[in-house]
Amino acid sequence: MIDRRQFVQRAGALMLGAALPAVGYGSASAPGRLVFGIPAGSVGARIAEVALRLMASQYQLDYRLDVIDQRNTQDASETVKAARPDGTTLLQAQSGSMVIMPNLYRKLNYDPVADFTPLAVLGEYPFTLTVGPAVPASVTDIDGYIKWVTANPEYRDLGFAIYGSQVHLISLMLARSKEIALRPLPYKSPRSLAEDIQSGSLAAGISLAGSGAAAGINSNIRTLAISSSKRAEQMPKVATFAEQGLPEINLTGWYAWFAPAHTPPAVVQALHEKILGIQTLPDYQKMQNSLVLSPLALTPEQIVARMRQELVTYRDLINRYGLSQMA
Repeated sequence: MIDRRQFVQRAGALMLGAALPAVGYGSASAPGRLVFGIPAGSVGARIAEVALRLMASQYQLDYRLDVIDQRNTQDASETVKAARPDGTTLLQAQSGSMVIMPNLYRKLNYDPVADFTPLAVLGEYPFTLTVGPAVPASVTDIDGYIKWVTANPEYRDLGFAIYGSQVHLISLMLARSKEIALRPLPYKSPRSLAEDIQSGSLAAGISLAGSGAAAGINSNIRTLAISSSKRAEQMPKVATFAEQGLPEINLTGWYAWFAPAHTPPAVVQALHEKILGIQTLPDYQKMQNSLVLSPLALTPEQIVARMRQELVTYRDLINRYGLSQMA
């Protein structure tokens, strides 16, 4: 027997499911696709893993994770742009691909607003300055790190994953603000960046706050600063960049799911409700906490409004800090 609460939950799931297409769900031979442009070991990959498992267990929606990590996530976006707008192919996007890349590339084969329909935000995250065993344990803040790098210029490389992302921009902002010849060093994946910091072959990096946990790497890595407007509950001893004299480094990012443009409103609404539903579950909230993610319940219309605002913000920052446009 089921109790009244279980009955209501199941009935709601059935009503939402009725709006979704019948083809491609619940079938091992023809599952839906969640396309993502960053490989395993990233915060986003961990989010996708948990979210898809819960979508399957709660709503019997069978999506497989399809990682297409070429051309700085562009292939993933272009793949979903060209997909049939019926809810069977979705995009998981890190905010940089939607609000920074359009300002960075002279020609981008997708429009983040016109070519996609937002479904829901999976979480908002800050960025961190982290150091590994190459940096003495006595270094506990930004000024101490800058002083140490000045005395040890062979360690001036500052790693980040993905050219033109928020972490790249923050590395430039840090170097400019402190007037030090840091050398931003791009990595293909967050995991390889975390591994090099842990091994000591790289002194420091700018990354998503939960990158170490996502990659299964936490030992020997210390966080010196966080980019949010206030300290994170998960790391209350870590001061913000603003608290350490760098108020301009006050940036956060987000992960969201998108459908192709022209997806029927009923399908969009059904998926939106389901994504919000899994975020209320203990397993999802545990994952959010471990990856230093904050919930951000926005409607599709609010997501579009935030994207438009951030497109302007990042255009100004890119111009100010001299990020070179790419072909």
